[in-house]
Amino acid sequence: MLTKTMEIWQAFIEAQDVITSQYSEPFAIVYKNSTEEGEYHFTYSEKLYDSVIAEIKAVFREISEDDIYLKEGYFLYPLEFMNRLDSRKLEALKEFCDANYFDLMIKPCITGQVRLINDPFLSLSKEINLDISLGGEAFATLEQIHAIDKALKNHPDMERVPQIGAILKISASEHLIDQHFQKASKYLIEEVQLREFSDIGITKDLIIKNTFIKERHSNWILENTLYGRAFHRIVITPHKDALEIFLKEKKRRRIFFKEEDNSGLSGIILPDLFNDEFHFLCEKNISLVELKFEILFRKKSFEIYLGKGNFEIRHEHVFKIDNQKFLEYIKHSITYSLFQISEGAETISLILLQMKS
Repeated sequence: MLTKTMEIWQAFIEAQDVITSQYSEPFAIVYKNSTEEGEYHFTYSEKLYDSVIAEIKAVFREISEDDIYLKEGYFLYPLEFMNRLDSRKLEALKEFCDANYFDLMIKPCITGQVRLINDPFLSLSKEINLDISLGGEAFATLEQIHAIDKALKNHPDMERVPQIGAILKISASEHLIDQHFQKASKYLIEEVQLREFSDIGITKDLIIKNTFIKERHSNWILENTLYGRAFHRIVITPHKDALEIFLKEKKRRRIFFKEEDNSGLSGIILPDLFNDEFHFLCEKNISLVELKFEILFRKKSFEIYLGKGNFEIRHEHVFKIDNQKFLEYIKHSITYSLFQISEGAETISLILLQMKS
């Protein structure tokens, strides 16, 4: 066994000697196996590729790693950026490559666009300044449709198919929202043993008052219903007479609302009143200890602003319907290619018109 190990080591040394006798930096040699007596197999680390890629990126600053195909023997770089290169760094890169068994040759690469000769839709597209696909489909406003009809009078070989679609604003229905509220309610009642909660508005914001539920329960609602957004809210409700006095004296005490904070005011900035209440928001993943501190801090602060006993304070855990989850579901449910769904604009659209030649 010792003899075998010594033979492997001797072959390793000889392999290193072959490489170090060259003018390049040596590869990292790793022993793999021995298949026959006197025959040894080694491989080299691909760290050399990584080092060359790093050098390329250092010289060609704007290059993306997705444009480097070193094993295929090329990389892509825009010609218009060539004048930005540092000639000394480029020369150093060539020397680095040469010293590591790589040849760096700068050769131009031609890119372009392939299209049909005399594409009728292309000429019409330029004429009316509207993108028209190769198949003659386009999205257009009613004004643009009138412009197309006018332009088609000069193109007797083309016509517009009388196919009008629409762009519609979409959102979850009240019935669907109610179903998900009932689903969340059932979970709270059966799994959390909680019955004190309510809903507000047609979007049925789920409100849990003065109860801190565990994170796993909160996450279940967010992951299994259309309620995709959650936060904690501390609500201060001033007594009517105390609020009137506060509103009269707040400027003298240099206390301002957020809507007034637009002229470099210095003092205490409070959120704007909402239905004669102050709302302070906390992130959904706030801990119970952090929440208790926030509530205590707001309580002590408003005892200074309004006086002790002149307000009520409560905590609300709020879950809101996330229309993006609904749109994501619709997007994966509709496969008809003529439909396009915009999650940002919350719309679904159908091809408005089609032309044929």
